Amino acid sequence: MRKLLIIAIQILILSSALPAQETLGNFVSRAEGFYHYLATPSVQNFSCKLTSHFYINFMTQEGIEDHNYPLKFVWTNEGKRYYVLEPLPELSDSSRKEALQNAQIMKNLFESIILDLQKMIFRSPLVDIPLAASMTASTDSIGITYAFESSNSNTVTTREMYTPSGRFNKFVWQFGTQKVINYPKFETVKGRWICNGWDSQVYNDAGEIISGIAARVMYNSEYEEKGRYLPEKIEIIAQTKEDPTKDPVTNRVILFIKDFVFNEDIQVLTEEDAQSTTSAAQ
Repeated sequence: MRKLLIIAIQILILSSALPAQETLGNFVSRAEGFYHYLATPSVQNFSCKLTSHFYINFMTQEGIEDHNYPLKFVWTNEGKRYYVLEPLPELSDSSRKEALQNAQIMKNLFESIILDLQKMIFRSPLVDIPLAASMTASTDSIGITYAFESSNSNTVTTREMYTPSGRFNKFVWQFGTQKVINYPKFETVKGRWICNGWDSQVYNDAGEIISGIAARVMYNSEYEEKGRYLPEKIEIIAQTKEDPTKDPVTNRVILFIKDFVFNEDIQVLTEEDAQSTTSAAQ
């Protein structure tokens, strides 16, 4: 009996030490294949159409039912993204102005969550982790720390937390005086993890929560049999504390997505190219 007890303790000690022996490269290559995401290695780019519940409501009030998706979003695996405004229907000047304002608000909202989408839905959460990142391992978590430059040239320090099996649990982005703590939500579908939302909180330099969102993602079930999971709806509940003496302000927005197209032949025209094309046509 004593001999069996000693063996059991030795096995426990060995298994506890295993996570610390794993290198960053091994962990990333092992865990990266455990996720569903849009931009698989064969995807060079994709596009989709965007709308929101408030844009649909506005067009319904205008008596228009066939122009509910005003924006086309284009994403490339180089990290570039573009928004293309679809031609608007016949509207009065004031209604046209309001339609454009609604489209701009929707674009700004989508941009406000684009880093989250790229991190958890467009790509694998581990794809952008540099080899120079620092990794710490314990029996119940893997921590990875590194810095990257955002689109507006701010240096962002990030700390990511995973389970030893590779499931993404939490990440912290620190830039300037602000800190964002994000809690991803993944569920297992056909043997892989898929992101169905996240909760995030923004802190100021005094450590106070100044805003937060709860985002939930729904997928188009028609494509599941093809092994591709396409988001079709993102519900966002945002809360901001604009005045410390008042209650937080809560807003709810629903974004709708459809008509995904992968690996289009994309030609990006600069302003100079557009002017040349127009001159040639004349």
